Amino acid sequence: MDRKLSQRIGLFFVNIIVTVLLAAGSSDSADSREERRIAQLIEGAKKESRMVLYSTQTQSQSMELLSTFEKRYPFIKTSLYRAGTGRLLPKIITEHQTGRYEADVIQIGGFEAQVFKEKGLAARYMSPEAAFFPDGFKDPDGFWCDVFVNVGVMAYNKKLVSRQDAPKSYQDLFDPKWKGRISIDQEDAEWFGNMLEIFGKESGLKFMKRLGEQELIPRRGRRLQAQLLGAGEFPIAMNLYISSVAELVLQGAPIEPVAAEPLIAKLHPVFLAARAPHPNAAKLYLDFVLSEEGQRVIAKTEIPSRKGIFSANPIVKKIQAMKLNPSDPRLGKHYAEYRSLFEEIVLRKR
Repeated sequence: MDRKLSQRIGLFFVNIIVTVLLAAGSSDSADSREERRIAQLIEGAKKESRMVLYSTQTQSQSMELLSTFEKRYPFIKTSLYRAGTGRLLPKIITEHQTGRYEADVIQIGGFEAQVFKEKGLAARYMSPEAAFFPDGFKDPDGFWCDVFVNVGVMAYNKKLVSRQDAPKSYQDLFDPKWKGRISIDQEDAEWFGNMLEIFGKESGLKFMKRLGEQELIPRRGRRLQAQLLGAGEFPIAMNLYISSVAELVLQGAPIEPVAAEPLIAKLHPVFLAARAPHPNAAKLYLDFVLSEEGQRVIAKTEIPSRKGIFSANPIVKKIQAMKLNPSDPRLGKHYAEYRSLFEEIVLRKR
């Protein structure tokens, strides 16, 4: 063999070996850094010994998450303040204005999470677990990551509507026979805004005008709306959360969901509160709720946002496998405009 060729072959294999060793060293270094990071958080959390969660999630769901978290970290005592968005949002803003910093972790709607980010009420912390969440389900600047979504679907009462006559798409709702027979949540401005973004403003407004001409039946609260649908108060309902529909179906309600596209997924992000009094414990909780373990707890009742974790309910799981359009939190700045247009065009309020 030519001597120069032999040297080149030898150098080639040396380079391969060096590359492999460097890669292995880099991997070990990354693993070591993560182990040190967790150890430092645990050391700090032991000194803090507490963690306070503010959440709009249901009491039972929040308590199960906190209970599971405490089993993993028994040296952290957790507290929960649970309220609807209308109470939680002003409470947090008032606390910061008065210099009271009680919340460590906040879980709230996507529009509200964006408000907190812009007002400096959220701290940047991107958990390593966020790598397992799709784009659109986490803040590109590292302020929040989504925990679960509510996906809106149409549904009909099977005693009042045959499968053959049931609407399969939004366009089917424009059939004259459905005029005055379709229910919609009266506070659906977030869905309205996202539909305009997806359709384009001009086409979206035309769609909404035709929808409004169908003389919709407004109701407040999607769960109540689903229950009234099952009771036969109206034959069709729009934008019911699939988790509520699936629960009622399993209880024997005569309703059938329809996955009319586009499917809008309302986000429920979680984030570190600015000036959190227990930041180490808070970061451990954020890592937990976004981990496989935490997301499997979520999957018992909701649609988890982490890749590869599916709802325990087969009806919900089917919807989860479809294309979901995450509600864009940045649209929240236009919420007042969307609400006004929604009420004027869709609900036809004057």
